Amino acid sequence: VFDGRPVIDSPDLTAEMIIAMDYISELSARQGNSAQAKEYKDRADALMAKSLEYFFDQNKHIIARDTLTGNAIYSHALMPYFYILLGDRIPEDYRRKMIDEIKENFTSAYGITTEPLDSPKFSQDMTCFMRGPIFYQPNMFMNVLMENGEKEYAKKIAKSYVDLIMEKGCQCYYDPRDGKGLGGWGSCSTAGMALYLIDKYL
Repeated sequence: VFDGRPVIDSPDLTAEMIIAMDYISELSARQGNSAQAKEYKDRADALMAKSLEYFFDQNKHIIARDTLTGNAIYSHALMPYFYILLGDRIPEDYRRKMIDEIKENFTSAYGITTEPLDSPKFSQDMTCFMRGPIFYQPNMFMNVLMENGEKEYAKKIAKSYVDLIMEKGCQCYYDPRDGKGLGGWGSCSTAGMALYLIDKYL
């Protein structure tokens, strides 16, 4: 997504903003601040509506955009798919397409990759962190996958990732072709995700 300009509008960051506003709304409601709860819910709803128009093409394929021109940015990267964390806020047909594309393009024997193995942008020497290696972050998709009829797939991915850590050690990222650990020994994020997956899915 950064092959052109380094400044882009990306659906993953927009999703994080919507999730944060939803959470602020929920906390405000718990504290009895109904006005603030409504304000942040309305803001989240408005951004959600805009994002559906802005970050999907006519075929409901998720895209990023050039911040300056608004032109669509098509890529092979996993990064835009973090929008899936919005779960049932996303219309079912859009959500289903994203899930199918994640399964088809980013599944490896060791977990979800950050770039398809057959992508022309795949980092063969694993020096580009977000163009191939397996990190802990994509495992955040598990809840959405489970809630959308992908229980078997989600458990398979969770087991693959945990088995990888048990075999290769707790590292920050791994080669999706052979599972080789690529550095960042003792990563707290990797360890935390493994414990979460074991408790929740395995």
